[in-house]
Amino acid sequence: MVNIKVAQKMRVQIRGNPRNPCHPCSIQTTPLYRARIMITCKNIEEVRANIDLIDREIVKLLSERSKYVRQAAKFKKTTQDVKAPDRVEEVILKVRNMASEYGLDPEIVESVYRTMIACFIEHEMKEHSKQ
Repeated sequence: MVNIKVAQKMRVQIRGNPRNPCHPCSIQTTPLYRARIMITCKNIEEVRANIDLIDREIVKLLSERSKYVRQAAKFKKTTQDVKAPDRVEEVILKVRNMASEYGLDPEIVESVYRTMIACFIEHEMKEHSKQ
């Protein structure tokens, strides 16, 4: 069985097996953050190739995030619950702080996240209206 505290220290995410999520042997771990080594590119093609790799990871993570958004929608009773402005501001503050830690302009991260959250909320509102 996976020790939750050890997993957190190792920065791994614990995932259950959808066939039997309660069985201890069904738990898998995956890295929360996939460390990348920054290389100095020799030409624009190398730069673009590395950006393409990062874009693939971003889309993969967005897909994973969207699955959690869908799960969250099941717990929300009202449109106000879906919009959750307090939660949005909490997330924005958190990612702005992360941006600063990584040497990225917090304004860029805030803009990207506000757009992403608005898109997820719009999608969630469509799903919520079907209930």
